[in-house]
Amino acid sequence: MYFGNCALVLFFTVVTYSNAATFPSGCSYNDLVGSVHLYKCTFGTVSLPLTYSGFNNPLPQWIQITKINGNMNAGSFTGFGSYDTTQLSHDKNPTLQLFCTTGGSLNLQATSFNTMGYIQEVEISNCNVNLPDNVFSPFGTLNKLTISGGTLTLNAGSFSGLTIAPIDKYTDPAGALIIKDLTLSGDFPTGVFSPINGTKTIRLENIGLTSINSSVFSTNIGLHTLSLKDNAIVDTIPTDFFDGLDGLVNFDQTSFLWTCTCDNVWWWPKSVKKGITIHGAAICNSPADVAGMLVTKYYETSCATTSVCGDTIGVAIGTTCLPIGYLVGFGLIFVMLIFCIVSLACICHMKKTALAGPVKKTRKGPPAPGANKRGGEEEEEEEARRKGVPKRKDEEVDGCD
Repeated sequence: MYFGNCALVLFFTVVTYSNAATFPSGCSYNDLVGSVHLYKCTFGTVSLPLTYSGFNNPLPQWIQITKINGNMNAGSFTGFGSYDTTQLSHDKNPTLQLFCTTGGSLNLQATSFNTMGYIQEVEISNCNVNLPDNVFSPFGTLNKLTISGGTLTLNAGSFSGLTIAPIDKYTDPAGALIIKDLTLSGDFPTGVFSPINGTKTIRLENIGLTSINSSVFSTNIGLHTLSLKDNAIVDTIPTDFFDGLDGLVNFDQTSFLWTCTCDNVWWWPKSVKKGITIHGAAICNSPADVAGMLVTKYYETSCATTSVCGDTIGVAIGTTCLPIGYLVGFGLIFVMLIFCIVSLACICHMKKTALAGPVKKTRKGPPAPGANKRGGEEEEEEEARRKGVPKRKDEEVDGCD
């Protein structure tokens, strides 16, 4: 009985709280788990524009519009710029969901979402939609933008004025653009993803891609995860595909139809060098003799060249590897040898100079007075000695002195 009374009290509490919510005709209120507040509105039944003042107790943190097939013209939302963000629940990012009927169209204008700047996540599902330039700019910054099902036509400025970045104020700080399970009408316009260059995750999955241009993501320098899974990309990807994506850590290429040649599988060693984790089995689709082989095995058996030095930094000479340490050592020894040779030459020169004694100086200029006289006497003495003439007496006296 006690349990039944508690359940009855809880039931009336929920009903009273639900009944206290106010919302426009054509909408309903759902209190999920008592904290995540969802307003569901049916397109064609609810009158547009939706007005902020038409929702109360709680405020519209999560709006879902279903069964869309038609126009959401300029000013489809009014007054939401007055949203009191201090009343937001931290259990759910402020979210707007637009769900079309099967085969339904969603026609948007650049100002369709005016005043909706408090919204942080947008989801468009099962719609045939053309995204005009600046259509998402009223949101300012989104934590996540998801477009799935139906058909999608992009214009060069579809994401102009929009920032997609992780918002960690509430739940799931993603910073993600997700486009999946739809038919892409035409190709990606040039520069379409440039405005959202801070996006951490881009997932373009199962949208009918058969090739990809290297310039599509060239400006997305903040990209951490890129998924192109479930697209039948044929042959290979451009050799400059990873250029500029220095922050890329994860790349999903599941279902790619790789043509395995050494030129085509360039991305495998490049991803290893850049520290990019490849998700999904990379399998050769052709030529026939390698069909079904893992790209990693194909590269290792057909393309990889084994260096004599392996992982050692050095110089390969024939079948011998000279490590860089040896080369540096040899270089130092050679320099020291040259130094020793020069030093030895200097020592030898100095020793030879010391043994030779002082250098005699040669007098230059006219002879000193009497020099000619003395020279004449010496010549006479030499002549006398040859003839056997004895010295004069005065000479003998002089010789004894």
